Amino acid sequence: MKLSADYNKLQDALVLNESQRATLGQYMRTEGFALIMRMWRDEVRKFTEVALGSDLSDDKSSLEALRKAKVAAQLFQGWVDRLNHELEVLDTQSSDIGTVDNPENYIAIEEFGGEQ
Repeated sequence: MKLSADYNKLQDALVLNESQRATLGQYMRTEGFALIMRMWRDEVRKFTEVALGSDLSDDKSSLEALRKAKVAAQLFQGWVDRLNHELEVLDTQSSDIGTVDNPENYIAIEEFGGEQ
């Protein structure tokens, strides 16, 4: 896919709605998702092993291997951070804390000199 000259990465950022977050949350609780995460982590490990095993006398290739490992690790960590963020938003949206039925911090009105 080629980006057009007027591409704006901030404007095109993906924002999930409540339904999409719920779908993602359900999927993340499956065995298949756990397997995918293990596979992805293993792929990142392979980049790291290549970087650690690179020929240090060849600066260009060892630096390239290190850069690839760093990018792979950053991409994986960014993915995990985004998933955790979306789950936190989902949990907050579906929580009843702070509602009339389940007040987060109950304060008796009489503490403020109100009616008893």
